[in-house]
Amino acid sequence: MNTLAFNIPHRKLYIYFLMFLVFGVSLSKPLMSISIIALALNWIFEGNFIEKIKKNKSYGYAPIILSAAFFIEVIWMLKTEVLSEGIFELKTKLPMLFLPLIIGTSKALEKPDVKKIIYSFYAGLFISSIMVFAADLNLIPTKNNSGTFRDNSIFMSHIRYSALVSFGVLLLVHLRNKIKHKVYAVIMILWFLYILYILQSLTGILCLCLSGFLYLSIKIYCEGIKKRIKTVLALGLPILGIVLYTLNIYYDYTIIKDNNSLSALTPTTKLGEKYIHDLNNLEIENGNYLWINIAPKEAEKTWNEISKVKFNDNDLRGQPIKYTLYRYLTSKGLKKDREGVMSLTPSDIKRIESGHTTHMNYNLFEKRVRGVYFELTNYKNGQKSNNHSLTQRITFLEIASQILKEDFYLGKGTGGTKSAYRKYYLKEQKGLSHQNQLRAHNQFITQFINLGLIGFLLWIVSILYPVLIFKPKHNALYYSFLLIIFISFLADDMLERQAGVTIFTAFNALLLFGITNKNYSLSS
Repeated sequence: MNTLAFNIPHRKLYIYFLMFLVFGVSLSKPLMSISIIALALNWIFEGNFIEKIKKNKSYGYAPIILSAAFFIEVIWMLKTEVLSEGIFELKTKLPMLFLPLIIGTSKALEKPDVKKIIYSFYAGLFISSIMVFAADLNLIPTKNNSGTFRDNSIFMSHIRYSALVSFGVLLLVHLRNKIKHKVYAVIMILWFLYILYILQSLTGILCLCLSGFLYLSIKIYCEGIKKRIKTVLALGLPILGIVLYTLNIYYDYTIIKDNNSLSALTPTTKLGEKYIHDLNNLEIENGNYLWINIAPKEAEKTWNEISKVKFNDNDLRGQPIKYTLYRYLTSKGLKKDREGVMSLTPSDIKRIESGHTTHMNYNLFEKRVRGVYFELTNYKNGQKSNNHSLTQRITFLEIASQILKEDFYLGKGTGGTKSAYRKYYLKEQKGLSHQNQLRAHNQFITQFINLGLIGFLLWIVSILYPVLIFKPKHNALYYSFLLIIFISFLADDMLERQAGVTIFTAFNALLLFGITNKNYSLSS
């Protein structure tokens, strides 16, 4: 190893490989893989296993117990029906085996090394955020072409990336008094907040708000509010602002602005067509009732006169344009008849053809929040969840509840969730199109299906044991990070992809074992 490494000491190689790992976690799968392999080889050739065993023992065997989460999955390969899917799962989760052992049995990082690793992390995160920004401006191609905000996250899923950005913001807040030029930290925080805004990830925003609240609570509890008044203002006011803003959006979304009396609706149009009034569906758009005052024949004939996109075709977002038209007219308080359609301006017509369902110009956050309210309202009214990301997750969990009954105690085996869902969809589609027939989108549920009750409990114990026994010194930062991971596990199959596994395992091990001196600084 020394020859290959040009006689660079193992300790320096360890630091370099960690720097490459945290740099690549937001940018490059190959760089992540190469860094982990290099760390493992360096750890083996370094030797000193007696010292490493002592180090593991001094941590209450936390590193090896954390690695045991991987061995549980190895054991449950005995239950796996599709061997290739189980092997792929193990391959993806290899960082869970190596990183806790490598970081947990190596010498804790010194102050200069911590600085290097933090700078490397932010260098990678900043470069990837520039790429996200460029993708949003259509300056570079995206990996996916769904036509949604999710395409902007080109290196990993937007949920995993937004969780990483949220942690980056929280870490900057934690380090703010240790950074020489604080203005740079403020600029970086504002930039990353803007990236979260571009991604429109409610999961990321929820991660940031709840983890920020937890961070504040721990700091205030341990040090008192007087000592942390600046932290309270820096974190508390933005969090409060987001909460109040969200509540205001909900109020505006649900308030009824419609002047029509449902008990005295006009029966016919001025041209004599009978209106359709569905009083069993009181869905609203911009405060106006959607399914009243509909004259489909007049609307179709008039729309076909003014638009090249025919009434029974789809808009540019793939939605039936007649429903886009109905929603748009409703948002303006217009009836769905000839008079209403003729009231549309050329700009309105272009917006409808493009798939806009409202004449209101909401910002990205408002659009996302209103989209969630819309999905939940439709789901509550018995409509299918197809193409609605949030309510599809509810459907996935309903399917999971059926799958769990089949092998409740021992599960389907490592990687068995894939085949279990696949078999279910062959029998019942639950109103989901083929492209939307996905899995749990919840790491806890996925693990439960794979491992059953017994394996799932063992897996949870292996993950939580180091936290409960080792009691990390960086309580506020570490527990806030853990909350970000917990929320991400609820919203996504976080550990089913290399990026998610590495984000969790690398930063978890570094915060638990790698950094023991909390008085490090980023100033020179």
